[in-house]
Amino acid sequence: MRIVITGASRGIGAEFVRVLLAEGHEVHAVTRNADRLAEFTKEKNLHVHAIDLENVAGPETLSRALEGRPIDLLINNAGMYATDASLAKLKFDDVRTSFEVNTILPMRVCQALLPNLNKGAKVAQITSLMGSIADNGSGGSYAYRMSKTALNMFNKCFAIERPDLTTVVLHPGWVQTDMGGKQAPTTPKQSVAGMLKVIGGLKTSDTGKFYDFEGDELPW
Repeated sequence: MRIVITGASRGIGAEFVRVLLAEGHEVHAVTRNADRLAEFTKEKNLHVHAIDLENVAGPETLSRALEGRPIDLLINNAGMYATDASLAKLKFDDVRTSFEVNTILPMRVCQALLPNLNKGAKVAQITSLMGSIADNGSGGSYAYRMSKTALNMFNKCFAIERPDLTTVVLHPGWVQTDMGGKQAPTTPKQSVAGMLKVIGGLKTSDTGKFYDFEGDELPW
């Protein structure tokens, strides 16, 4: 398969790269920090795209690099977590940046790669359970929660617009990454293994749904 992974240089993204290369897939890793993928440079199936997707021109640059190449799987993994704060102390620049990275960036990538996503292709948007309105019992994390909820809505709309694709949002769990911290209960290896199992088992009837890395459907 030809697979595109954003946010590919560390944490969950780097683990996706490692596993999918080991399985023999053609992997297109998109990152601002290509040096962090140095351990994979001898892999003939790896194509590193050193692109800043937060730049408005970034997704179009990626589109040109992949012109004429059908994509079997797009993993929109790039994301960020702004510092938690009460409403009284919330910085709206953090809210704007969170929406730019967690919501608008995946939308731009999907838009730019529409010509590459043919019938039968799959899209996995890496979201969070914190984007679930029904599951929110603790509040806080305004910027992160809101931006991930918006990503979930985008994916639902995208699934309806493109019924020929299978596109889902996936909660990776609380993972031991720079974002999740060392205290998180799930390793990147466990998270990615679970998500790839979910992705591999997706049927067209699953499009638009919200799953966690263990395959359980989550509430909106």
